[in-house]
Amino acid sequence: MPSDLKKRWLGSLTLDRRLAEAEPGWAPQENFFYLLESEALSARRIAASWRQALGRPRQPETLSLYVHIPFCVRKCRYCVYYSKGAASTAEVKAYLRRFHAEIDHYAPVFRGRTFDAWSIGGGTPTLLAPRDLSKVLTRLKAAFVPTQGASLEFETSPYTATEEKIGVFKEHGFTRVSFGVQTFAPETLRAVRRGYQKPGHVERCVRLLQASGLRINMDLLYDLPGCGPEQTLQDLRTAMALGPHSVMIYPLSSSTPELPSLPGKEAVPPFARFAALVAEEARKAGYKASSDWFSIRVDAEGLRGLPPAAASGLAYDDVSPRPSHLLGLGPSSRCHISGSMAYSHDPYPLAAPFDPSAPIARGWRLTPDQEMRLYAVRTLSRTGELKTAGLETHFGRGFMKGVGRELESLARLGGLERRSKGLYLRKEGRDTRFAPELFLLGEDIRKALHAGLDRRKALSRGPGLPDAAPILSQGIRALAAGRRRDALRLFRKAARLDSSRSPDLARLAAGLSETWDPAKALKAFPGLDARPLTRALDRVRKLRAQGMAALVKGDRAKALRLFRQAAAFDRKGACDLAKAAGSSQDLWGFLASVPCSASGSRLDLGPVKAALARSVLYSRKGLSCLLTGDRKAARSLFAKAAGMDPGGIAKRLLEASSSDSSLAGLWDALKTHPRARLLDLQELRQALSSVKRWNDEGIRAFNTGCRKEARDFFAKSLAIDPRDPSALMSLGALAAAEGRRSEALAYYDRIAVRDLKGRLADDVARAKAAVTP
Repeated sequence: MPSDLKKRWLGSLTLDRRLAEAEPGWAPQENFFYLLESEALSARRIAASWRQALGRPRQPETLSLYVHIPFCVRKCRYCVYYSKGAASTAEVKAYLRRFHAEIDHYAPVFRGRTFDAWSIGGGTPTLLAPRDLSKVLTRLKAAFVPTQGASLEFETSPYTATEEKIGVFKEHGFTRVSFGVQTFAPETLRAVRRGYQKPGHVERCVRLLQASGLRINMDLLYDLPGCGPEQTLQDLRTAMALGPHSVMIYPLSSSTPELPSLPGKEAVPPFARFAALVAEEARKAGYKASSDWFSIRVDAEGLRGLPPAAASGLAYDDVSPRPSHLLGLGPSSRCHISGSMAYSHDPYPLAAPFDPSAPIARGWRLTPDQEMRLYAVRTLSRTGELKTAGLETHFGRGFMKGVGRELESLARLGGLERRSKGLYLRKEGRDTRFAPELFLLGEDIRKALHAGLDRRKALSRGPGLPDAAPILSQGIRALAAGRRRDALRLFRKAARLDSSRSPDLARLAAGLSETWDPAKALKAFPGLDARPLTRALDRVRKLRAQGMAALVKGDRAKALRLFRQAAAFDRKGACDLAKAAGSSQDLWGFLASVPCSASGSRLDLGPVKAALARSVLYSRKGLSCLLTGDRKAARSLFAKAAGMDPGGIAKRLLEASSSDSSLAGLWDALKTHPRARLLDLQELRQALSSVKRWNDEGIRAFNTGCRKEARDFFAKSLAIDPRDPSALMSLGALAAAEGRRSEALAYYDRIAVRDLKGRLADDVARAKAAVTP
């Protein structure tokens, strides 16, 4: 074994360990050519490159089309794809005009060629109106003709799928559909801005798709906030019970934005280990699970009498291990001209007019050696095995001279297992992640990876990039001053100079919140001054405290003004407070309206909670005084409670106690109040029950002629509630029957006007008329 190969293998092991520590999400199936030098491309240059490639005699096995429709109901927080949520009708129409011009530009290049696979994704293609969908598909079919029996698939969502839109795709020959459910946990869906999706939407979507005869795939995500392995397994069980043909489970991408945390999440095992749990669940439900390094497929095809998918393996896959051409249309779509170039469209403005000469993409020229390594590495990392026969057929004898010899060396070094001639497998139980792929990547890629890691290490202990540091400092000062747009622009500029720290810059751009520690966030940026941000956070806390003090005093206008001032620095926490203060009338409603999120759960709501607790305490004490007959003390306590929570239930208690209403009238005033459950009304209910019992006994005694006994029962009722209308009415009737008219009128006059309603008012009026001389 030559020493240089051993040295390369040891270097690959070292690089693998370094990547595991610094870039846990890195995987070799991603487009590693992003490490190479790129160039700006216009649509005109892209079309010329396609003409040249399609004119070569040797062609790849497949030609695929991907179309990106960049619109969504709402932009989910975990999404790493380019899309726009809640786009206006004008934006959609402007994008479609540009898109049709783009189709017309490329159509002549592919005249006479047919496509083996189509995929319409996004975004959410079914967000388009049926008429727009039909126009797009008709235009595409005329320009990029599908092969007979081609794999045609589209994406939808449970919320936007309708019978009419599905019918449009069926009419154009589509046979497969995929849609993301992600999880069935409602708390998680709300946390990632997908709360509009309900289980009923998913069930309705599946019924519509099954009725159409399409092959159905569902997508789930692993490791979402609050979702441990058990929740994902439960999501899988729910999905399989609906009967799709397949379910795909994906881990979160390494470039996923920072997500809010939710309580109760279990320890999350590595994705590869989780695949074994999925396999057992799939087997119980009559499905079959298979996994690679980036997904788990749970499949019913070939089981339970289901036929295998037509043209299996030809569906769009932007990291496909098969040699193929891939044409992408739409912002951020990735493309590949086999043997020539890979390129990725920029996320250009959706309403920008199409200009063939304007730069719209970044391209990477690939040498024949890089092409061979690209496919070898992807195949090995995706399937766990590599058959050289197929690649040798495509690339010719040059493949065995380059990559083939290195595969044999890897087998001797222990990085792969050689099963038979031309078949290499990953070794079970190896203690490295991607060392074999790193060995095959090529010296230029390994050097670029080492350089990036060295640069990150240097930045962690040095002053940072000389060009990026001043820009970052300007951005920090702009963010601390509340100029968020300027800060975002500066952070993006700094990210172009130092892409390795883009996630940290994204966290900075997200802004200030109570959960954010500037000193901790700026650890990735040594030498930068966090004091402006610290001072801004102190100002946010002060404005919040002043706003809550104003809220407790009942000055809601002042509270709103202070919360909005704080929102210039803290868009999340302070905006939540302002929204809650504006939408609620009392402290309890305010507390209930503040979102329990990563930011909201850390807000200092202590003053409001304390004021609410004191208000409730005084209200309860006042209610007890009222029941013992001490109305003056009750009114004083209710007034104190109302001063602490002007919009709360104490205000209604004060109004009721200030009048001469009965306990029954007070009960009527309280039982419809939404905050009545804050008070302990058990004592009031018991008092009303006693009053009713004595009144019933008195009426029974009166009807049997025992007038003295009846008078005693009514007196007991009035001892509990001196204004009880039933007892006063009965005593008036008793006095009238005995000829004491003035006494009867006195009883009737004691009935509070507040209690005179409905039938009782008529009865009192008739009784008064009967005894009036």
